[in-house]
Amino acid sequence: MYPTDGIMKRNSLLLMFVLSLISVSFLSSSNVNNIDNSISNDFVPHTNSFSPKLAGNPHNETELQLFFDDLLENQLIDYTLPGITLSVVNATDILYLKGYGYANIEESKAVSPTSTMFRIASTSKLFTWTAVMQLYEQSLLDLDENINNYLTEFKIPMKYGPITMYDLMSHSPGFEDYFFLTGSINKKITLSLEDYLIEYMPKCVRSPGEVSSYSNYGVSLAGYIVGEISGKPFPQYVEEEILIPLGMDYSTFLNSLPSVLEENLVTEYSIDKQSNLLPATSLDPYNLEYDPAGSLKTTALDISYFMRAHLNNGSFGSNRILEEATVQEMHNRHFSHHPNLDGFAHGFFELTINGKRILTHGGSVSYTRSELMLIPEEQIGFFISYNAYHIDPVYTVFYEFMDHFYPGVPVSRLEPDPNFKQTGKKFTGNFRYTRGPYNTPAVINYLIEYKHVSIDKEGYLVVSGFKYVQVEELLFREPEYDFYLAFKEDAEGKITHMFYSHVSANALEKLTGADNPPIAWSICITIVVIILASLIYIPIRRKIKREEKYIPDTEIERYTKLATQYTGWGIIGFVVLYGGFSVILLVSEAVFPVTRALLVIPYILVFSLLVLIGLTAFLWINKQGSINIRVNATIIAIVAIVFMWWMVHWRLIGFFYA
Repeated sequence: MYPTDGIMKRNSLLLMFVLSLISVSFLSSSNVNNIDNSISNDFVPHTNSFSPKLAGNPHNETELQLFFDDLLENQLIDYTLPGITLSVVNATDILYLKGYGYANIEESKAVSPTSTMFRIASTSKLFTWTAVMQLYEQSLLDLDENINNYLTEFKIPMKYGPITMYDLMSHSPGFEDYFFLTGSINKKITLSLEDYLIEYMPKCVRSPGEVSSYSNYGVSLAGYIVGEISGKPFPQYVEEEILIPLGMDYSTFLNSLPSVLEENLVTEYSIDKQSNLLPATSLDPYNLEYDPAGSLKTTALDISYFMRAHLNNGSFGSNRILEEATVQEMHNRHFSHHPNLDGFAHGFFELTINGKRILTHGGSVSYTRSELMLIPEEQIGFFISYNAYHIDPVYTVFYEFMDHFYPGVPVSRLEPDPNFKQTGKKFTGNFRYTRGPYNTPAVINYLIEYKHVSIDKEGYLVVSGFKYVQVEELLFREPEYDFYLAFKEDAEGKITHMFYSHVSANALEKLTGADNPPIAWSICITIVVIILASLIYIPIRRKIKREEKYIPDTEIERYTKLATQYTGWGIIGFVVLYGGFSVILLVSEAVFPVTRALLVIPYILVFSLLVLIGLTAFLWINKQGSINIRVNATIIAIVAIVFMWWMVHWRLIGFFYA
């Protein structure tokens, strides 16, 4: 076992990786901020009190009960959680099955692991990938085939080359991600899966297979292809080919639950500032259209059947959902950013804890958090789900479970090479996550959200306050634990990307030129300063020298002065006003009409600038007006042109989105 302070430090490291993934994956910006704050302020890693001689056999029900009762009952209290459902299995048996807390607090309705249905969000994706592999083993689907060959009603524009199902399964099709508009704001008005895929089709922004970047759209597309090939709507296909054969009677991808199941759906809870749990009055709109990416509702018992089938080479009882060779193919590694980092099996994330390779997939929306993990080497499966998500306790459970039943061996401490302060400069700089928008105004959010990489005085590489030591040319390790960081370089030896070991579904790209926030901010601030100086210089000088106010001689001169002021003050006003909304910009295009309306201002500024350029040119050509007005107008026009380029670059102006 690790010492207590070691567990806390290691869990803090993992928490950083989890937050990094959450902040760019499951939720909208506003929800992510709430979750990040609650975890950062309240999160205290749970450390169990079991002695090493009690640790041992995860196939023993008594040991499992002692372990989970202590851990999860404490979580309910310490983290103010309403309910938890749990199942632990091996290939042939349910080892432990239990519900903790309440499915509905107001009705004093306890969580039943056999019948209480939880929304498991993105954990649902494992069923989508299982369906894909069913078609693969029937030779109805080629994982290396261009997916457009399976689409009949629409096609995906592939700017950088053909996208395959293999790319979708490793989240590496090269799509940008919008975050917003991933579900109807009005739940009574929902799109079909096909209409959703057409209306919210992302652009390809990089070559397929280059880096992994989590994509709900990509999984939805895969599920749609399952429907295209099978001739059945995706929820129907999964029900007939997976849920029914496994006896998952309390599971469905349908959003309108059959009446027989509706009363079994768990009540989800939020938490107020006084730490009171409140029933969620309306579930968030996510996952309404893209069923294959996150719409499964299920129980701990039902999901145990699914885990047992995967651990038992595709077989469950007398039924089989996959052939043995297909299961092995699905569980093998197929993608990784670096050989020493966790990567992807077909749809499963890899996660290494205490030297054990785990296949896992989590899921979360605003009020629910789930995770499924398989340890094929140990023939163990583990599922847990919570009906609140103001804090993320999942990885604490994972680590406590692994430390108790599969304790690891501490690694030797690494010390940095003092010369790295000179040799490692190419790794430093600013990086942003590749999962996000590239062609909408929301891209400006990266002026705020990015990772800074530096080298401290001792020679450690520092990322987000955590230190790393170089162990290979492009590979780094945390000094005391097996947390790795890797980099990718181009043919010229310049660093292009950075990768975390425990965040296989995302990458970070190095920011250069005008994309680099310090440079972008410098350009914007310089523009504002020059405009302000130009606008206030003459009035201040006139006041100091007590000069009389200059009265323009001609209409053209007066209009030029007005255009100068409108353009200059318009730019400053836009920067101030729009900057105030930058934190919520990721969802603003979907739910904040005022913010979206502000995007009209740049077009007004363009018109004002064109008028200013025309008037200024006229004055210079005809040598009319005072030199002060002409020079001032020229300065504002030049700076405004630079600012228009800056806004085009950050997608604040242009035809980038519908």
